[in-house]
Amino acid sequence: MDEGRFEDALALAEAARDEGRVQEALWAMCENRPADDLVQKLWRALAGHPEEQLRLAGLVAKAGGSALALYDELLETASGDVLRSAVEGAIAVCGEGGLEWVARTLSDEARPDLIALVLDKGRAEARLGALAPLELLASKLPSRRSALLAEIVELHREAGRTEAVVQSLAALIAAESDPKTRVGYRLQLAQLYAAQLAHREDAQEALERALEDDPESAAAARQLVELLSESDQHERFAAACERLSALGGEDAAIAYRERLAKAYDALGRESDAYRLLGELEETPERLQRRVELADALGLTEESLALREKLALAPGELEAVLLDYARAGLTPAAARVAERMLATQALSAIGRRELAE
Repeated sequence: MDEGRFEDALALAEAARDEGRVQEALWAMCENRPADDLVQKLWRALAGHPEEQLRLAGLVAKAGGSALALYDELLETASGDVLRSAVEGAIAVCGEGGLEWVARTLSDEARPDLIALVLDKGRAEARLGALAPLELLASKLPSRRSALLAEIVELHREAGRTEAVVQSLAALIAAESDPKTRVGYRLQLAQLYAAQLAHREDAQEALERALEDDPESAAAARQLVELLSESDQHERFAAACERLSALGGEDAAIAYRERLAKAYDALGRESDAYRLLGELEETPERLQRRVELADALGLTEESLALREKLALAPGELEAVLLDYARAGLTPAAARVAERMLATQALSAIGRRELAE
């Protein structure tokens, strides 16, 4: 077609209502100079032919024209390879941040094939370290938010970005509607806070919130006991141990008996402290504390029996013997007296008092 007669050719074609020649003329004019009015006229003429519309959008983009709106329309109408090319064209036109621009156009109501295509590209970018598009997609697609945030958590974890893992887990917890699923995420969060960030208060809060989500979670209770065992929060530690024992059986908190005994002692629960210390291997320190607790509880016979175990020197054992006798605990007194007489360890004063 003679380049100087484009407009005349278009007028003749339109007068003759020859759609083929109209498009031919418009193509020639757009290839020569893609003015907006000509592009829009050809775009309308190509309705129903997405391959040709894609070609036109590419021509406009190459010429530095306003191609983004054309690609945007194709995102609504095209499919298959044309859709893929339209997404790539839109990304290319936008330059840096192009995928994010495409992501912003999406919602749960968008066509599934478009969503799948953009998600694939977002995941590919994320594997290269650029997570912004995938994070944007998580915010734009509520029905997929939890799953996408879980992917983001793992990507940050694999890259060793602990602070980012924490932030993503927090977002995932906020997005997750199932309480028991949230518990698992809260346990991960608590572990990160405690082990890697030394944020023990935040770890404790995460575990307590996990138990609010699922009061029957033995895993959360166990993790909370472990965390509190290194603190001086005696009341909370005791409550956590009791919860763990209720959920997992008496042996569930067995490793924490000594720490729990100290907590009971600090809380004035002398009977519980005495009982727990009695379940532990005997040491001089534990025996001495049991003596003190037995005295406080008025358990005279038990206190003396413990003092007998602690007595190393003859004088100490004799004092126990005399206290047995004074308390009217005759069988115990006789047993200790026989033992001391056999070794001639009983003093004359002790013999005299016993005789009286």
